[in-house]
Amino acid sequence: MSVQVLKPSATLSEKLGAALPFVKLGSDHDLYALDQFRYDYASYRLGAIKGAKGERPSPEVEAKLYSDLAEANKALAEARAKVAELQQTTRDLEAIRAAYATRDDDLNGIQVVARKKLRADLIERASRRVCRVEKAITDVLGKAGKGDIAGETFEFTTGAPVKTEIHVARGIVAAPERAAFEIIPKASASSPCYVFTDETVNSLYGERFLQGLLKLGYNVKKIVVPDGEDAKTLQVFAELADKVLSLGVDKYSVLISLGGGAVANLCGFIASTLHRGLGLIHFPTTLLAQCDASISHKQAVNAPHGKKFSWII
Repeated sequence: MSVQVLKPSATLSEKLGAALPFVKLGSDHDLYALDQFRYDYASYRLGAIKGAKGERPSPEVEAKLYSDLAEANKALAEARAKVAELQQTTRDLEAIRAAYATRDDDLNGIQVVARKKLRADLIERASRRVCRVEKAITDVLGKAGKGDIAGETFEFTTGAPVKTEIHVARGIVAAPERAAFEIIPKASASSPCYVFTDETVNSLYGERFLQGLLKLGYNVKKIVVPDGEDAKTLQVFAELADKVLSLGVDKYSVLISLGGGAVANLCGFIASTLHRGLGLIHFPTTLLAQCDASISHKQAVNAPHGKKFSWII
């Protein structure tokens, strides 16, 4: 039996060239020198094969690369932690649902049918809601913000980073349908909205203001309250809150005050207590309401013990 000994290819050896002298780690060479040697040796061999000598980046470029790598690894670690947190939350929700929901296999025939009907009803209700909202938004889109009365928009910041958007324009109360800007958000197009005004302002602008909003396609109702401080009581607040709930309200509803500071405070107080806070729009008709109640984010009503004893921000 003959044994054939394989020899290195002479051609490949010629391409690689002579090996660089090996640097031993000792007192005269630190770790950086060894790392430098390894890099140069790899570059030399790679360059010999490809026909071009590799070059080591400058210390500044190398430091920048290591810094970028560290930042990328940090961002990656944070992202992985966030993903793990979300996965755990999802697992917890599924565990809670599984703990409180009876499996379909454990139900009898009547219960299974009832559960399927309930699920189908929920899907149908959600679908009808989406269609209703989309139709209402479509109806409003062609009318709202298309008028010829333009206004300027300002932002007022008070205390914490909470902003009040302010529109300044002439003639909007008399003809809101002519506004060139959006008064009520389009997302509230299918939701019940309410205009709160007092007896005096209602006799001057109430009906025209209401009809203008109705022309835009919004579902708006008007509620008239007593003039002045007589409207800012806990009793009136309770009656009006119950009335709004009885007529219908959802989390997209918007309450609008049309009047002075008393109406603004009462309307704002009701808006802040229903559905953990509803949309609120003020149309102040007095100078004090423009400078205070409509932009301060503080809404209050009077209690038997004194003025503005019940308040909220």
